[in-house]
Order: sequence, then C-alpha cells, then structure tokens
Amino acid sequence: MDRLYPVSDMTKIGVAFSVCGVAFTCLGMMMFFDAALITLGNMLFLVGLVVVMGPKRTAGFFFDRAKWRGTLCYFLGIVMVLHGYSFFGMAVLFFGALNLFGNFFPMLYAGLQGVPFVGPILRHPIVEKLLGSWLCGARRNV
Repeated sequence: MDRLYPVSDMTKIGVAFSVCGVAFTCLGMMMFFDAALITLGNMLFLVGLVVVMGPKRTAGFFFDRAKWRGTLCYFLGIVMVLHGYSFFGMAVLFFGALNLFGNFFPMLYAGLQGVPFVGPILRHPIVEKLLGSWLCGARRNV
C-alpha cells in the first residue's frame, strides 16, 4: 500500500519515544507526581522530538524568539521536577507546553475528526461548538 507521506524508521522510533514519554509522564502523575517517572517521561519526549524533527529544527523550534516564554516555562518546569517540586513543576511545564505546542491543537482536532470512533463525537454540534470556540476557529479549510 502506497502512503501519501513515506515514514522513515527514524520517524517511527521518534514517535515511539515521544509516546513512551507521554505515557511515563501520565503514569508519574497518576502515582502522585512521582518525580522519577515524570523526569523519565520528559526526557523520552524530548529525545523523541529530536529524533523526529532533527537537532537543528528542534533547536530552532525551542529557541524561536516568538516562543521564548513557552520555552522558558517548559524547561523551568523540567528543572523544578528534577529538584523534587513535581506538582508545581508540572504546572509550569504544562503552561510552557501550551504556549509552545498551542498552534498544533487545531491540526490535531482536524485530524481526530477523521478517526472512526472519535470523529462522530467531535463532529457532534455541542462538542463542535464548545471545542470550536475554545480552539479559536479551528475549523479552517485545509
């Protein structure tokens, strides 16, 4: 089966690292903000991001002048988790992640609408109105 976008093995490995990173972070939060699991999750997510995007593009993404506040909060949150302040570190980290990756949410929303089980739920008028206003005009013709 031909694919629209060919996916290399490095991209698959990077996505696997990122998914494991998110899973370990969620597991660390479920285990009452266990600093070791959250740190492992953060490191795996960052490694996955570097493997998928490449070192140069990742550095350009994080150190973009327009995203300095998100980058500062994201890495400050990681440092706070490393020093044992897991709850407050995760709060700062999530604020930074929302600032860094906030532009990705409308694309994620549009992509999830095509998923068989999730799509009809997201296309329900009430959910669409709620998420559409929250995502600030995510319904664009792509």
